[in-house]
Amino acid sequence: MSANDAIACPPELPDELPDADRPRRPLRRPHRYVAARAVAAAAAALAVLLGAPPSLPASGGLHGTERSFAMGFTPFPHDGGAAGLFDALATIEQEGDLTVFHYDDGVPWNEALAGLPHPDRATLSWLRSLVPSGQHIYLAVTPIALSRDRLAPCWPNLPLTPPWDTLPFDDPAVVTAFTNHCEEMLALFQPDYFALSIEANLVHTLAPAKWSAWLSLAQQVATALRASHPGLPLFATLQADEFWLRLADPPDPTTGLTQAQAARQVVALSDCVAISSYPAMLTYRGRVAELPPGYFEALRRLDPTKPFAIAETGWPGELLDAPWPWKLGTSALDQRDWVEALLGAADRHHALFVNWYLTRDYDALWSSGSIAQDALNRYFRDMGLKDGLGRTRPGLLSWRRWLAR
Repeated sequence: MSANDAIACPPELPDELPDADRPRRPLRRPHRYVAARAVAAAAAALAVLLGAPPSLPASGGLHGTERSFAMGFTPFPHDGGAAGLFDALATIEQEGDLTVFHYDDGVPWNEALAGLPHPDRATLSWLRSLVPSGQHIYLAVTPIALSRDRLAPCWPNLPLTPPWDTLPFDDPAVVTAFTNHCEEMLALFQPDYFALSIEANLVHTLAPAKWSAWLSLAQQVATALRASHPGLPLFATLQADEFWLRLADPPDPTTGLTQAQAARQVVALSDCVAISSYPAMLTYRGRVAELPPGYFEALRRLDPTKPFAIAETGWPGELLDAPWPWKLGTSALDQRDWVEALLGAADRHHALFVNWYLTRDYDALWSSGSIAQDALNRYFRDMGLKDGLGRTRPGLLSWRRWLAR
């Protein structure tokens, strides 16, 4: 979302692979040259573990005539009006079979602790009513702030008030309130898949002293939800690009864990290996072929016995420039290459679902001033499979071919 140039092979990765095998606040990312060296070092180590796999192909191989995975988007609007929401919903209905509700804007802590309804329950119910018939639903909520280093704010993105502003993740009040919040959201949306934390491994990077408390919270909530919702796949998601950037790092001095070990703890409490993946930032020129060998396989190996899922993803379909810190010559063809590589990997690994986060570029939001014109909003701005004018990109044509399977 700095690393050593040398890396020892992570001992916790298994020896065998299976046969198949929103705009956010900028994360603390290294300069691209440092990142490139870190990724290259991690790739070199994994080449030993994986038996020197080939570079990630620009298009994924097809295995069989049917897909295992649902395909969809969030209804994130390309502009600030109702038309933007309805346009996104229409695209989801026409171009997918999965609707994604992704709530990364805080938790109504006071109401949830008291067992009171969500302050915007009516709107949430209305949104659920708009899901096209027959669609799968993926719901994601999180107790982690957008900055990925502290407790989530009060809904909707309001500063925490006492006592919440001083409570650790595993305080009994936090555990009770967040469990209640999850229960209400599950009752409202009745999802097929559920994330109880978003990009959890970033807490280990950005706030390692809070890692054990987050882990305790997640484990307690997962246990409670499994008892009340048996059979529902639930999990915390991993930020794949952070995983790669930190894979060469030594163990954190606070937790004593490497990035791979922390990621394993996330997967251990989860029913699947679910990743957030926006990997153009790992490349030098914005080309999919520049991604490290074994990009998906390294994450899949965290637990090959559990299902795999792409919880959120995207790739810029246009040149990426300021205020992003460096220029990437990404294009619609590079985006198409990522769609093909992504869906090919989802097929190889028998994924549960793929969520391409944005249906359409949000140029209108950007130019209107309705969204902060910062670096990470710029990174996400042109990730739609439709451009800012609603025109189909080549990646959407590839997407449609997979959807028809």
